Order: sequence, then C-alpha cells, then structure tokens
Amino acid sequence: MALRAMLGLMRDLTTLPADLPVPDDDGAADHLTAALLPELTLTATTGAPVALADLHQPTVLFFYPRTGVPDQPPLLGPAGQRWESIAGARGCTPQSCGYRDLSSEFATLGVTIYGVSTQTTEFQRAFVQRNQVPFALLSDADLALTQALRLPTFQFPVAHGGPDRLIKRMSWLVYRGRIAKVWYPVFPPQQNAEQVLGWLREHLPLYVGLDWQDMVIARETRLASAEIAQLFASSGIRRPHQDPARLATMFAHANLVVTVRRNGALVGLTRCFCDGAWTCYVADLAVHADHQRAGIGKALLQAVSTIAGPRCSVVLSAGVGAEGYYAKVGFAPIPSG
Repeated sequence: MALRAMLGLMRDLTTLPADLPVPDDDGAADHLTAALLPELTLTATTGAPVALADLHQPTVLFFYPRTGVPDQPPLLGPAGQRWESIAGARGCTPQSCGYRDLSSEFATLGVTIYGVSTQTTEFQRAFVQRNQVPFALLSDADLALTQALRLPTFQFPVAHGGPDRLIKRMSWLVYRGRIAKVWYPVFPPQQNAEQVLGWLREHLPLYVGLDWQDMVIARETRLASAEIAQLFASSGIRRPHQDPARLATMFAHANLVVTVRRNGALVGLTRCFCDGAWTCYVADLAVHADHQRAGIGKALLQAVSTIAGPRCSVVLSAGVGAEGYYAKVGFAPIPSG
C-alpha cells in the first residue's frame, strides 16, 4: 500500500490537475526584454560555474519556482494553503521534462538550455539524476540574479533545499549576453518547451549573425502608435505620423511586422502583408535618423525574406530616389507594361 501510494505521488509530479489556476500577466517581467545579463556566475549541476554575461550564443534559460520530491507530501503554506492553488506554482517537473524531451531539437538549432531556480545545487542535482535531465540546472540560491534583475518572485515556506523566495515561471532567449525575448507568464507549464522551440524555429535566423551588441531584432504583433509615429517622423518616411488612429489601423491590418530595438527603444521597423505562399509585400521600411547607414534596413528585409520563406517573392514599391538603395540590398526592378 505504501509503495502504491508513493508511485501515485510520483505520477502526480508529472500530471497536472485540470483546474490548475492560470497566472496573470502582472507586468513584473516587462523590464527584462533587451536587458544585459549581469556579471554574475551561477553554479551548475555539473559543478561548473556559468558566467551569465558570457552567454553569447543562443541560449534558453527557463525559470521555475521549485521542483517537488516524489516521496514527500505536497507543500503547504502557513495557513494550510495548497501549492497547486497558487497560480504559476505547480508544474515545475512537467516544464523541465518538456525541455528534456525536446533537448535534441534545441541542440539541432544550436541552442543551449539551462534551467534556473532558487533551489540549492544539491537539490537540483537530485532532480537531474532522478529525471535523467540532459542539460544543467543553475542555482540562484543566494538570490544574486533574482535581486540584480528584479525577477518576479513569490514567497512560500520550504523546509530545505533553498530559500522561501521562489522565481515565477518564465523563459528567456539569451543572445550575446542580452535577454532577447521573454516568455511570461508561462502556461500551461508542460507546453513551455514546445512553445519556445516553435518560436525559435521561426525567429532564430533573425538573431544569428546579427552584428549589433545592443540591438534586438524580432517579429512583433503589438506596437504603440506613439512609438511608431516617433520613428516615422524621424526616419523621413512619408506616413501619417500625426494621426495615431490611422497608424493603429495600418498596423492592425498588417500580418507581418519586424522591428529593431536598441535598449528597448524602437529604432527600425518594416510592415508587410504576407500570404506565406506567393507574395510578401513590404509596405513600410523605416529606420530612425540616428541609426541610418548601419545596416538596419538590410537586416529587416532579410528577416522578412526569412520569415516569408523560399516560396514567397518579397516585393515593394520604391520611393523616388530610393531605387539605388534597394538595388544594393538585392532588389531588382520589375519592368512595367
């Protein structure tokens, strides 16, 4: 009976209840996108130190509050609060095992994986061995990273294995020592690895080979009209930058927008209409005046071509005087008539 009960508890660690509460986006991770990683070293379960600022190749860091132990009862709060009743708490084992099961596919993309929690290295190492995790976990038990980047956390009493300040679940794409992309909140946890992998397959070509240490290029779906207007006004492109409602409508109907940001500020964008099979029409290409002649426009057009795919022709209508620029970046004129 005791063995049967323990095996049941082991299954519970990898199987989530159907009524698991969904975490809200509380904005606690908004400041992390494009942030530089601090000059900190975390200890890995392999025993090796990992210098965060030296993570220059594409790396995924996934964060989780705390993994459970199969032969121990679920955690309870001081007032009898159940662990699974806290939105975003339950699901650390399914999240980690999701990355374990897809680790070879991340490796095929050239992406390194690390898991991060405030648990001690010894506690994490037992989890790695128990679940045959093929990548290292990093310990922030002294809260150095948590405090340096003001990571979203919550408090929950734990008997051992680390502090009671736990990191909320999220994932980062790190490239050249900077956080290029943040997934927060994460739900459902068991699908986190699959969601991140899908995004990387589409977007990673935009990052690899990028030469600007302090810039991030990405596909975006929501932009503020004010920052679009500011960019258009600075770039010299003739667009209705004084009409925010019209700008909002323009971008609401586009289905492909790629941006370049420097330290979070919008410095370049392209707005396109792409069917994914035949034609991708570039409606706007704008680069802030302070960043022109730096290769941003070319990188944006290359990103559009990558996302559109080899079956799509990327076309645009060049403004008077811009024909020479587009010829330099690989466009050929289409004969009229």
